[in-house]
Amino acid sequence: MVDRLGEVMQAVRTFAGEAPQADDITMLGLRYHGVTPSDVAALVFRQTIPNQLMAIPDLQMAFEQYVAQWEAAKPHIPTLNMALDDLLNNVVQYAFPNDPTEHHIEVEGEVRDAWVIFTITDDGIPFNPLTVAPPDLSLLLHEREIGGLGIHLVRSMFDEVSYHRHVGRNVLTVKKKLASETPTSMVRPGKSGVSAFEVEMLPQPSRPDSKHLGKNIESRRSGTVMIVTPQARFDTNSAPEVERILMNHIGQGERQIVLDLSRISYISSIGLRVILKAVMAMTRTDGKLVLCGGNDHVRTVLQLSGALMMSLYASTLEEALSDVQEAR
Repeated sequence: MVDRLGEVMQAVRTFAGEAPQADDITMLGLRYHGVTPSDVAALVFRQTIPNQLMAIPDLQMAFEQYVAQWEAAKPHIPTLNMALDDLLNNVVQYAFPNDPTEHHIEVEGEVRDAWVIFTITDDGIPFNPLTVAPPDLSLLLHEREIGGLGIHLVRSMFDEVSYHRHVGRNVLTVKKKLASETPTSMVRPGKSGVSAFEVEMLPQPSRPDSKHLGKNIESRRSGTVMIVTPQARFDTNSAPEVERILMNHIGQGERQIVLDLSRISYISSIGLRVILKAVMAMTRTDGKLVLCGGNDHVRTVLQLSGALMMSLYASTLEEALSDVQEAR
């Protein structure tokens, strides 16, 4: 480095020749040693997707991988997935009415100072989702209007949610405080190759009396009860297939159905809408649907939606089978 600076200084003197020096000369040399990508965590997440529902799962997976670099943030992956699914679904479905052209939705995220933060920006029509009235949880589940659950869940399960309009764009920011008291910006991300979410997506053991209907849904009978078990996720991507299978069972005369949620990692309001539609259909036919199973995230979402208060939930499959058969 010293030799290189000397060469530059000699080149300056040669160029100046006999001309007097008009000012001081200061030289600074930097040597770049490079970095090893595997040893450096991405500090900020940035990704842009088109306004298409099919693009949401890929973005969720990328954000999972980003968040999973911090051990303290891993437990929040199901809740983050739920929020991204609900909020991005809302943008894709409603931000660009009667506009067939492709638009882009930007998502930025960061894990720092004991917070996980993400911002969704779009150039759709002005809309502040925080003005949406919360659902009336005092009503029976099948008496409620469909809608409003998504932003209700996000506001209930996150610490801060804010909206503003900036230069013709909607900007929604969501913040979740981590359980760890140690600022995550000071903690070196782990190098584990499997995130908490990826572990939950590992293949489940098959059962000899199972009949697989659809890619991510399993249906099987236990006596007079039809048990429907979604796999991995219950969101924008899987909800239409779960709804199709539930409605097929109801249309074929099933009056006792257990929806087993023990194999999903998270549920969004899109999944709740499917449950709502199924409950309404079963009520019209004098049938009964009972929910069971689920991790902490799933149980929290059900509780916030009022499903637990309506006695539709059983903690175990055995309890669910008993409850649904008592209705006959």
